[in-house]
Amino acid sequence: MKLFSTRKSLVILAVLFAGFSGVNCSDNAALTAGNAQQNPSNNDAGAADTTGADTNEDLDTTSPDTSAPDTTSPDTSAPDTTSTDECTSFDLSGCDAPANSSAVGCTVGSCTYECNAGFHDLNQDLGQATSDGCEYACTPTNGGVEICDGLDNNCDGEVDGGLDGTYYKDADGDGFGDDSDSVQGCDAANNYTTQTGGDCNDLNASVYPDAPIMECASPIDYNCNGSASCDDPGCMGEICRADGRAVCTSGPIKCIAEDTGGPVGICEITNGGVEICDGIDNDCNGAVDDGLSGETYYKDIDGDGYGQSADSVQGCDAAAYYTATEGGDCNDTMPGIYPGQGCDEVPGDIEPVCFPSNGGVEICDGRDNDCNGEIDDGITGMHYKDADGDGYPDISDYMSSCNAALGYTHKVSGTLQPDCDDNNPDIYPGAPPQECASGTDYSCNNRGGCRDAACHGQSCNDSGGSCNASLGVCL
Repeated sequence: MKLFSTRKSLVILAVLFAGFSGVNCSDNAALTAGNAQQNPSNNDAGAADTTGADTNEDLDTTSPDTSAPDTTSPDTSAPDTTSTDECTSFDLSGCDAPANSSAVGCTVGSCTYECNAGFHDLNQDLGQATSDGCEYACTPTNGGVEICDGLDNNCDGEVDGGLDGTYYKDADGDGFGDDSDSVQGCDAANNYTTQTGGDCNDLNASVYPDAPIMECASPIDYNCNGSASCDDPGCMGEICRADGRAVCTSGPIKCIAEDTGGPVGICEITNGGVEICDGIDNDCNGAVDDGLSGETYYKDIDGDGYGQSADSVQGCDAAAYYTATEGGDCNDTMPGIYPGQGCDEVPGDIEPVCFPSNGGVEICDGRDNDCNGEIDDGITGMHYKDADGDGYPDISDYMSSCNAALGYTHKVSGTLQPDCDDNNPDIYPGAPPQECASGTDYSCNNRGGCRDAACHGQSCNDSGGSCNASLGVCL
């Protein structure tokens, strides 16, 4: 009797413990096998109770699941890559701006960004979770309009993009190109940058069509109209001499000195614009023989490029014939005799012999006419240049003294008869026509060919034609 009560108490405690442990036990719950006790209602004493299963194993005794398996397609949609930064319209502190950008607002709880100045988002990923930010650094130029200049003007990531057509080479960068040098499509790296041609000097940025005339004392055709200095109407009344004492006028003599009223030569670039010792402003910078002071110059009277070894000075002195940078001339009165041409290697092996000329009267001709040992001595005054030696000068080109070596041999005196072509000895005032077919104005009377009275009745072509006197034409 006491044993039954004890077992009954243990069963009650087990039920209570299962209840507190969350186990759902029924009144008929069986004891676990590990805690098996004798069933008090069983008269078979000592036999183990095996009627109940251990409820701690939670065996599912319901009917098995016979539903069909899930065979639907898996979710293949792209993952959400939008920014996960959270914000409110009043608080952007949760926004983590990508590189070179800034948070500027909040839309439906998500941050919005803009590129900082000077940066651009070419791949359009700003605002996405994987954004690399504003990756392209570029500042717009030319108002954001693309031109051929080797720059990405509109900052679209492409340099000189979409620039087709003909482009001229603009070596001096003045916006006008060389008509004879062009390519198809912009090529800024090689200076093919303009679609406007017409530049008559693509090495001088001051020279281009309709350019302003920088100065009228030089032979530069600034505006590409085919005329320079006083020949350009735009120079009328403007200074035409480097020292500022002459202005351009109309008429055959176009540059007149204000102080003397005499004609003034217009500078023409000579010797390729490289200054040499010749009494001329070769580079037209307003200074004659400048920058030639550090070298020894030998006296070269005959102008053959070789001077007298025993007669030299430091620095160019063209007026006194110290123009040669090499000595060794054994006869400085004969331009055909010099080292390698009539002179051996011993300077001065031929003693100069003087023969009087021009009746022994000294004139400006580069010779010792009176044989007194001096060349052109006592010859003073202004001399015009007579380059072709026909006795008629170019009255636009003169020096203040005789300089035969440079062609300034015609002394200014009396009424001048200017040479209309000082590079042709057959052309001068009153010269007879050499032929009548070409129309050349040999006599400087503005009547060339059959218009010259001297050609009337003369042959004027290879077909037997002759100049008609009344019509002045070849018939």
